[in-house]
Amino acid sequence: SFSLEIFDLSADSIVETFDMKQPSTALGCLPGLGRVVFGGELAVQIFDISSRSIVHEQEVMQGVFDLSCAMEGGIYGFTTGFPLPGNVLEVWDATTGLRITKERSGRDGAWSSLSFSYDSALFAVRVGRNQVMIYERTL
Repeated sequence: SFSLEIFDLSADSIVETFDMKQPSTALGCLPGLGRVVFGGELAVQIFDISSRSIVHEQEVMQGVFDLSCAMEGGIYGFTTGFPLPGNVLEVWDATTGLRITKERSGRDGAWSSLSFSYDSALFAVRVGRNQVMIYERTL
């Protein structure tokens, strides 16, 4: 059995323990939406803190390698390991549930790190050891 604990720093206590179907390999927060995003071997799930329930779940192939969330704007992204770690990049809008982009890495190397600008207008992905790709979010 696997579990996720939500800890409230102001109250210095655990406010929720959620039993998960799979081990979590990556974790991110969407503070503007009051949600936590976690990825595992089979899926990415969004947990809503106020309703204390999973509000969105999507299957992934071969597990989540890296996961990142924007501080504002409610978007998140992750890379999965098919067939190698960081081979597929997906970026999603957590408010609408729509996928913003999905791409496979080329022969230059896998995506190894993903981050968003504070306002989520831009996101950057490191490819291999020495290349960074910057994307502008289009609506």
